[in-house]
Formats: sequence, structure tokens, C-alpha cells
Amino acid sequence: MSLPRAKAYSPLTKITSIDASEVVIDDTEGEGIGAFLDATVDEPGEAVLCADKNYKSEDPDDYETIRYTGRNVEETKLTGVTRNVEGLEQSWASGTYIRSVLSAESWNDLLGVLDEKLNKSGDTLEDYVENLESSTGTGTVTLNLANSNVFEHTVDADTTTTIGLANVRAGAHSFTLALDQHAGEPTITWNFTVEWPNDTPPDILGGMNILTFITFDGGTKWYGHLAGQSYGDGAE
Repeated sequence: MSLPRAKAYSPLTKITSIDASEVVIDDTEGEGIGAFLDATVDEPGEAVLCADKNYKSEDPDDYETIRYTGRNVEETKLTGVTRNVEGLEQSWASGTYIRSVLSAESWNDLLGVLDEKLNKSGDTLEDYVENLESSTGTGTVTLNLANSNVFEHTVDADTTTTIGLANVRAGAHSFTLALDQHAGEPTITWNFTVEWPNDTPPDILGGMNILTFITFDGGTKWYGHLAGQSYGDGAE
């Protein structure tokens, strides 16, 4: 059984109840019915229920994809529901997380709303959490900037580790790498152009090393900075 999470999701909201024909949406928390950008009174769509708020569970039984034909006039319910389109039909409790599966049109509408909100000078972002991508190993390690701007990598063998990047965006942006060194004195190399203070790459010591990188030209050149190191002794 495949996982339904490889989709474009709307903002997060919750349900109050679900039965064979309708889903009652909890409008007191999250985006409420507004999360279902496709769901006008007579516009069908799909949604995914999940036991995991972050939609990262690897268990297909933690998901159920449903279809709906629209929403009621009062905008409190998804109506015309078809259960078990994908995943496992079950008795989801009140407070279960649900997200709409966005069409390309609705995804672009959502991006337009976000652009309008985030491109205003002087706006303040409050109470947000950045996604953390974690990995372990040596050899070539690729940091995918399409997934996160905060990375933690554990070096677990005394050999060469090469750090590379994927999906570098245009313009100016930055990322943080927490490099946890737990094995001898491995060699760390960088598979992208980095300029360090005084043209000297930092020595990676045992324990946690925090490095920050910023580019102003879409990744043609990165400026690296060692923010701190030797947090812990590397022997955990």
C-alpha cells in the first residue's frame, strides 16, 4: 500500500467527526474550512486524514485519502464523501489532522496569497518552526535546499565526507548545518564554492559544529562561517 503523503497539501486543520458521507471540520483551530481551497459548494476535491501532525509517518495505516463533492452552504462540512480512496478507512477521532490535496490552480492561488503576505516590507513572522533535515554517514552527503534550510549531519566514521547541495534557489538565501563529529579526525570537503574568513576553512572538531552559509548570487559563491563548535565531546 502506497503512502499518500507525496502530494501538495493545503494548510493544516482538524476534523470534529467523519462518517460515510460527510466530514465536519473544526473551525476553532488551524485553517478550518478555508484550508479547502477547492471546496466551493459544488466543487469536488480530495483530502488526506493522518494521525501524525507532520504527515511523515511511514505507516500507510496512519492515513486515509477521501474524496468529497463540495461543502455545505454553512461552510462547516465536506459533503458527498467517498471513504478509503487510499490508505485505511477507520474511525478517526475528533481532532484528527486533515489536509486538502491541492490542484495546480489552487496551489498557485495559495502561493500568490503567501507572496502577498510575505513580500510586504515591515511584516513580522511569528511562531514559526523550520523543518530540520537529519542524516548520518560519510562519503557524499547532499543537502537538499528544497526540503529545508536547517540540516544536521552526523559523521560516524573516520574517513572523508563531502558536503554538496541540491536545488539551490536563485537570489540571496542561507542555510545552517550542524555537523556532529563522532569519529576520530575525518576530512570534511565542500562540493560547492565557499569563501571562508581569511581564506581558511575551519577545522571540524569532535562534538557538534554549527556552520552557517549565505549566498547573494544563487549559489555561485557561498560565504561560510563557523558559529560554534565542540558542543559535547563527540563521544555520545
